[in-house]
Amino acid sequence: MNALLVDDELDVLEGILDGVDFEALGFENVYTAQNAVRAREILETRDVDIMVTDIEMPGGSGLDLLCWVRDSELDIVTLFCTSYADFNYAKKAVELHSFDYFLKPISYEELQEHLAAAVREAEKNRSLRRYGGRWEDVDRMGRRAFWQNLLSGGEWALEAGGYAPEDRFSLCIFSLADGAETVSPWKKYALRNVLEELYPAAGLSQEAQIPLGDGDWCTVFQEGEGAGQESLRAMCCKLCNVAQEHLSAWLNCFFKAGVYLDQAHGAYLELEDCFLDDASSRGAVYAAGEYRKRPLSYSMPQAKEWELLLRACRGEELAQQIDAHLDRLAARGELNTPYLKALRMDMLQLVCIVLKERQVSAYDLFSGQRFETLRENSSRSLDHMKRYLHYMVTAASKALEAAHQGQSVVGQVKGYIKSHYNEEITRATMASLVFLNPDYLARLFKKETGQSLGAYVQELRIHEAEKLLAETSVPVNEIALRVGYDNFSYFSHIFRERTGLTPNEYRKQYTD
Repeated sequence: MNALLVDDELDVLEGILDGVDFEALGFENVYTAQNAVRAREILETRDVDIMVTDIEMPGGSGLDLLCWVRDSELDIVTLFCTSYADFNYAKKAVELHSFDYFLKPISYEELQEHLAAAVREAEKNRSLRRYGGRWEDVDRMGRRAFWQNLLSGGEWALEAGGYAPEDRFSLCIFSLADGAETVSPWKKYALRNVLEELYPAAGLSQEAQIPLGDGDWCTVFQEGEGAGQESLRAMCCKLCNVAQEHLSAWLNCFFKAGVYLDQAHGAYLELEDCFLDDASSRGAVYAAGEYRKRPLSYSMPQAKEWELLLRACRGEELAQQIDAHLDRLAARGELNTPYLKALRMDMLQLVCIVLKERQVSAYDLFSGQRFETLRENSSRSLDHMKRYLHYMVTAASKALEAAHQGQSVVGQVKGYIKSHYNEEITRATMASLVFLNPDYLARLFKKETGQSLGAYVQELRIHEAEKLLAETSVPVNEIALRVGYDNFSYFSHIFRERTGLTPNEYRKQYTD
């Protein structure tokens, strides 16, 4: 299933791409356009199931665009997202049989719900239509379900896909990374859109795109005239160059050409085995059989020295030594995923032993969602493992240092709040400061102070506001900003709730 986002504001498009989990909704491609003209070009050359469009745009409105869609007899579920609460717009949208109409700003969670409903509508429409050509007999789940089942080793029938025994296919596993914890969604969709531009020249037609994880996916192509291993390699190389030059990212490709249906499962397992073993390639293209797995011996490196650094609370230095060690192995081609997993296990054991000796709870330290996400992603690549190990040893080092100095976690949090009360403060921010689970920190704080974190922050802010009102002539709305409230009405409400007076009434006491 494919989607098209149309809005003349680039930041709106990038925000939607980053804020909505399109993969979870089942989308393979998400196209973007900043005007109706470009949107029409995409609709004329791409299969689009769902369109989300603004109404007021230079060069043609979203309503005009939907009129063109209807005149062209394109069966597209359309949602309008606009800043204008105009009844005439809404009426026209209904007349054109738009699926939904909502106003900006809308939260990404709400937008995801609207899109989920649109997906259900598109699937219902699709089930009511008969498939043409060779896909006439495909089941309702479509091509991706057929290929997911086939590649996973499930039962299949040749006629289920409408294929002939002599048909041949190419399988590609792509792995995209950009140095961040998670790959930016807009980069994933941008690269997949580029792929759509490249594969026809290689004599290929795309059959299915199967997500494998964050930034990783498998694409199945049917081979036509001119297709083969070298044309497929050239396409993958071009795609890797685009990732590096235009997206500041790197892409690895593992591919196999000339695959018959009865060979597809075995070919996929062969590629997956290499993909899961590789830990340090950047911009590499491997045909089946070119990637060489090597059994690497493992022993805990510099174990005693690293333990001493941790006990001395020198977490940053320890993280740098770990990074340097891994970089040396990668440069010599002596690093793979099994090695990283073994190191991860040994480092966690080392950290837990030292924490236990100092009576610091490893569970409380590492039970947060951030740590869990880093751990789950750590075996994906060298960069992910570095990030995980850096977080673990730094968190342990800081906790050990706090225990050694006798400074309580609550004391650290109070100090942070006192220095940053005029900024946005969240439980997650404070929890990351002391490397604890946010819920655990909240319970700990209330147990020691008798107040919730929110109440403590609020009390400090109001106290600072009282001093400014009594001792200065700073305007009340500016005082609200200075103490961390960007909503003046909310500030006044909280101030009155706490003191029994409005800010102006409070100031009057000191000026009369």
